[in-house]
Amino acid sequence: ALEWSCSCAVSCADILAFAAHDNITLTGNIVYSVLAGHHNGRVSIEKDALDNLPPPMFTAQQLIDRFKNRTITTEEMVLLSGAHTIGRSFSSSFIGRIWNGNTTIVDAGLSPSYAAQLRVLCPSNTS
Repeated sequence: ALEWSCSCAVSCADILAFAAHDNITLTGNIVYSVLAGHHNGRVSIEKDALDNLPPPMFTAQQLIDRFKNRTITTEEMVLLSGAHTIGRSFSSSFIGRIWNGNTTIVDAGLSPSYAAQLRVLCPSNTS
């Protein structure tokens, strides 16, 4: 409704940027500026997303390396990732990092205690 009534001043992309900003500011006490003027996308191309977005099974180091290639610092990557944590992940995205069949494993990119928590949430027979 806001975008419709203020179509020349605010976009849906602006609203999402402001919502992410408020979420990070309220939960993490991190203050940063958000400029208005984002444009809504008119086209969504699956190949662009697959080519440019990191897969959900990337380790922290792989994420750092991927974003470093785009001149994004580790701190900026953490902020960006925090802004994208609304929602949930499915066990299938990371089960190979905590289970090998019925054998427990811990991917080198995960802390052992976090892997143990994930195994409770995602048993080895989860698909």
